[in-house]
This record gives sequence, structure tokens and C-alpha cells, in this order.
Amino acid sequence: MNHFVFINWLWSGIYAARQFSKELSKWQAQSLRFVGIEVLARDLYESETTHRQQYQGSGEGSGGKASWEELCFLWQGVHVLRMAVKGNVNRKGAARSNSHGITFRPEEQAFAAMMTGIEMVEDKGVLDVNSAWVRHGLCAMNNLEWIEIEIDDESVPREEKLRFCEELGRLLSHGRQDNVKVMLVEIVEAESIPS
Repeated sequence: MNHFVFINWLWSGIYAARQFSKELSKWQAQSLRFVGIEVLARDLYESETTHRQQYQGSGEGSGGKASWEELCFLWQGVHVLRMAVKGNVNRKGAARSNSHGITFRPEEQAFAAMMTGIEMVEDKGVLDVNSAWVRHGLCAMNNLEWIEIEIDDESVPREEKLRFCEELGRLLSHGRQDNVKVMLVEIVEAESIPS
């Protein structure tokens, strides 16, 4: 059994994991089953930005594919994912298109809606199962059986985190024989025991 964990240290956990995974031979990548990764919420927003740039014809930034999405493609054989999301997971004022999953900044929304005729809906930030990091990332990991996700943002109520995990489980289980289990991991600080 192999288990690899990638944390934010000198670089993003996504960057370190992607660099490692790209160097694996095909048989090694296909044998990768258990991985843990620590990501910054902004790394997952970058996935959204890349899709907006591609839609607008810019193509700059990541060579046509976001780092997170490329990593998920490299991890198609993974069965268990332990993921810690650090930082602010909410983006106020952003909106995305309902059918394309493209995120627009507030100053772009009216123009994009007028030019495309696409209805804009509120962007729930990282905790949105319609986000590019989920739809074009996690959904590519078609062998997933279990996800443990820690959402390290104290401004988000526990109920919202649980709702996201439930919706994510339903989305990833759609069309599969077995359900993908999505568990919320919470860090509980032990109370100090007086001596």
C-alpha cells in the first residue's frame, strides 16, 4: 500500500503533488491509491480564473489547464483522498454562469450576461459543487471511493460545510455503481487538564 501526503510548505501542496505525479511512470501513477493534500482556497479559485480566461480567449496562466485539474487527471487511479482546504473559502460578489461554470468578477457580470445570454447565479466560492475545481477536477477522479475533507475557515458555519460534503457526495456518486463517501474532518482542540 502506498500513501503520499503533500502539504503547503515552500510551495503549494498542489504544485508539489503535481510535480511529483508528473514524474511517475504510467504503472506507478495507476498504482497510486491513497493521497493527502493541503491546498489553499486561492489555489482552487485559480482553477475558476483559468476557465474564465479560456472562455474569454486569453489562455494565459497555466498553459490551458489549471494545476488542480491537471493534478486530478494525474490522480485518476486514486481511491482515497484526504484534503485540507486552508484559508477563506467564500468570495463575495462573484457570480458564475449557470450552465458553463465560468466565474465572472462583479464588474464583468452585466456585460457577460448581455453578450452571452447566460443567466448569472451567485458564486458560493470553494464550497460550490458547480465550481470548476469540482466539475473539472474532482469529477475526473473516477476511481474515488472516499474523500475526507477539512475546511479550515472558521467563518463558515459547520452546517454549510456539512451541506457541501453531502452535495459533493451526491455529485461524485451520480452514475456510479457504488456511492462515493465524503466525510467532513474537524479538528477539535483538547481542553487542558488542570494539574
